[in-house]
Amino acid sequence: MSARLAFWSAFGGVVLPMVFGAMTAVAFGLPLYWEGIFIGAILTATSVSISAQTLLEIGALRTREGSTILGAAVIDDVMGIIVLSLVVGAGESGSGSIAATSLGQAGASSASSSCASRCSSSRPSPRGVCCRRR
Repeated sequence: MSARLAFWSAFGGVVLPMVFGAMTAVAFGLPLYWEGIFIGAILTATSVSISAQTLLEIGALRTREGSTILGAAVIDDVMGIIVLSLVVGAGESGSGSIAATSLGQAGASSASSSCASRCSSSRPSPRGVCCRRR
């Protein structure tokens, strides 16, 4: 049940920002293809590390709700990276800078997802940057 809830939460966290981001771009006069879709795709990015740190600080990381939130955040990040990769690959970009920025963002998101997955069974470091095993 928790995995299904995490998936649908993550799905909404990808689809809704993408749709509303594209609609906002169109409302500001940008074309839907590819600029509007690209703006919607970049709005799907989230931060797993912030979610994990917040849950850890309030003592809810090891609860059922905390696991659901963290699972949804990880799934959301992975789905966001896939959507962004597909949009960048399908778009007709005239320069390589958009693709390079997307790859950098995807790498940073993957690193934060990796750190957050370790946080579920560990404690924060003194600097609060990432997590380590007990």
